[in-house]
Amino acid sequence: ILKEEHIRETGDFLLSNMALVFVPISIGMVEDFGLLKGQLAGFLIVVCISLVMTFLGTYASVRIVQMCMKRLAGKGGQADE
Repeated sequence: ILKEEHIRETGDFLLSNMALVFVPISIGMVEDFGLLKGQLAGFLIVVCISLVMTFLGTYASVRIVQMCMKRLAGKGGQADE
């Protein structure tokens, strides 16, 4: 349904301006490092768990989309890989 040409301009804009999203958060964390210092172990555990959960969620989403595209291709739909 969505073709690369439809979202390329927006995607390129978001990729080129990604720093606008992440830099303020990173600076805020550095400023509040004193608050995190006592909780560093717990913070790192939460970060690692959320990293793994994000990876698994992304993997599952990609697999589901791939299965749906195969089903559509099997029914005569236009599914490009």
